[in-house]
Amino acid sequence: KQWTLQYDIVAKSSSIVKSIASNYLHLTGTDHSSLPVIKPPENQNSNKERNPIKMIGFAAGMEMADMAWEVKCREEDMKQRALENERHAIDDARRSVDEKAQQLQVLANQSALIAGFSMVVLVESSIPEDIDGVILTLFGGFTACVIALMLVSTLNATYVLVAILRYDCVNREVPFDVFWRKRCEPDWKLALRTFSYG
Repeated sequence: KQWTLQYDIVAKSSSIVKSIASNYLHLTGTDHSSLPVIKPPENQNSNKERNPIKMIGFAAGMEMADMAWEVKCREEDMKQRALENERHAIDDARRSVDEKAQQLQVLANQSALIAGFSMVVLVESSIPEDIDGVILTLFGGFTACVIALMLVSTLNATYVLVAILRYDCVNREVPFDVFWRKRCEPDWKLALRTFSYG
C-alpha cells in the first residue's frame, strides 16, 4: 500500500510535469517523443512475491509464540495445582491430628476422673465393723482394679496424644493414616479396652 501510494504521487506529479512540458514543447515546436516516461520500479513483482513469504513467516512466528505462551501458562497452572494439592494434604493431616487428639483428651480426662472418684470412694467410705470379710475384700479388690484400669487408660491415652502432637504435618515423611495404624492404634485400642473394662 505504501509503494502504491508513492507510485500514485509520482505518477500525478509526472502527469503535471508532462502537461507543462507539452505546452512548452507545443509553443516551441519540439517533438513529444523526447519527453521522459516514468516507470514503476522493476522490483514491484519481487516485492509482491516476497510479501506472502514474509507473512507466512510472521504467522509461523506468532503461532510459535502462542504455543510457548500456552506451555508457560500450563506449567504455571501445574505448579499452582501442585501447591493447592500440598496445601490440602497439610490441612487433611492437621484435621486428622486434631480429631485424634480430641478423642484421646476426652478418654484421658474421663479415665482420670473415674480413677479419682474410685480412690475417694475407697478412702472416704465408712465401712461398718460387722461387715463380712469376703464382701470387704471384693469391694477393695474391685475398686483397686477400677483405679488400675483407669490409670492404664489415662497413661496410654496421654502417651499416644504426645506422639501424635509431635507428628510433622508439613513434611509428612509417613502419611498420618500409616503413622496412626502402625504406631498408635494398638495403644489406643488398649486404652479404650481398659476404660471399657473399668
